[in-house]
Amino acid sequence: MKTHKLTSVKKEGFMGRLYTPDTPSKKSVVVMTGGDGGIKNADYIAQCFAEKGINALSLAYFGISGVQKNLIEVPLECIESAVSYLKEKTQCGAVALYGLSKGAELSLLSASLIGDIDCVVAVVPNYYVASGFTKVGRPIGNRSSWSYRGNPMPYVPIVGKLSDTVKTYFREGESNQTKVYHEAEAVGIPEETLIRVEESHAAILCISTACDRVWLSKNAGDKIVGRLKNSGYPYAYHHESFEYVSHFLCPLSASYEKMLPRMFKVEKQKPLDCRNARQAAFGLAVDWIVKYSNV
Repeated sequence: MKTHKLTSVKKEGFMGRLYTPDTPSKKSVVVMTGGDGGIKNADYIAQCFAEKGINALSLAYFGISGVQKNLIEVPLECIESAVSYLKEKTQCGAVALYGLSKGAELSLLSASLIGDIDCVVAVVPNYYVASGFTKVGRPIGNRSSWSYRGNPMPYVPIVGKLSDTVKTYFREGESNQTKVYHEAEAVGIPEETLIRVEESHAAILCISTACDRVWLSKNAGDKIVGRLKNSGYPYAYHHESFEYVSHFLCPLSASYEKMLPRMFKVEKQKPLDCRNARQAAFGLAVDWIVKYSNV
């Protein structure tokens, strides 16, 4: 497998690594993970795509040297630059986006605003723009996660304390951050913060889990496909939800996977189900991109 070196954010307008399969391919995807920041996990997933015959560009959009420290008003222009770069390097007509967690939020938002994106796989997604995060995953309620053309995107304030998460861990025996998202739902999600997925020109696959303890991804997947259905969306869309797996519904290195039983009950109680769900979910993503991207 060929590996391109880390791309300079100053030169190309983004930071990432491009992984290409041994056999040339015109199927190409930009890979974005979530609140973990950096590029390590996105790299691992990108390599998995390359092994399946798909060009994959892992994208770092916050949390390491060369990009901003925190997930606050990240410019969507970095997606535009990554898509243009990937099209040029692989000679493909359009590019797919694969996003996990906040990366799924970013993928859906980008597809609704940016051209040349013909396929989206949103893994454990959100259906609205939420406020930003620090590098250590603490919500910041008074700043948007994203900006575009110099303007912050309208957002839902999500306010949470690290101490509350620690208390929940000791009380429930697992990490559970969903309270703040239930509270936001109870207040009501303003229309201007909703991601206008119906304005995309992409086949959209949402993959979620009923056991999500980070945010409400199953509810989000239902909301997204409901919005697409109600709008008469002309492109393919689907929501697949898994019963037994944590928020980390993506390919993981063995060392990363080993940590999850200490964080989530479902990973401890049903490790085989979780592992099988991750494998099945990635298979769905590969099949979706092969079928719908650059057709």
